[in-house]
Amino acid sequence: MKPRIILIYLTIFVTVCALVSLGFSVSHITDIIKLKRNGIVTIGTVKSIRTQYVHEGGPVTVYNIEFRTIEGAKIDITNQFSVNDKRYKIGEKVEVFYLENDSTNARIKSYRETYETIFLSSLMAILLMSLSGVLIFNFKRIETFLTKNFSSIDFS
Repeated sequence: MKPRIILIYLTIFVTVCALVSLGFSVSHITDIIKLKRNGIVTIGTVKSIRTQYVHEGGPVTVYNIEFRTIEGAKIDITNQFSVNDKRYKIGEKVEVFYLENDSTNARIKSYRETYETIFLSSLMAILLMSLSGVLIFNFKRIETFLTKNFSSIDFS
């Protein structure tokens, strides 16, 4: 396979990953805006904590939180955090905000829990978009470099 073809595939792959990451960020930001504008704040209780191991991401702390809606319905939600820390204890009371028409769309109401995912996914989107831009706008230069330095290597 020629270096040009490999570079085209790499550019397409990075661009698609950047767009998916950007879409995830926008979706998450939209959810947070809905919760901040229309969310109802209530008190929930941490019912269980477990550590889940993700294939390449390392340990993730998963909190199961129970709260009651203003109508009295009992709701269980799960919040996951990318770092393996124990910021809450079983039985601890936490502020939760949720949408009245979709009480399963709920989050722990704290600055860190609200914005951690937005920050990380936005950072990933920015980095991937930057890499995609470098690949697209320097395509000819990179292709020349690869052809000049790696033309003797069989990429197939």
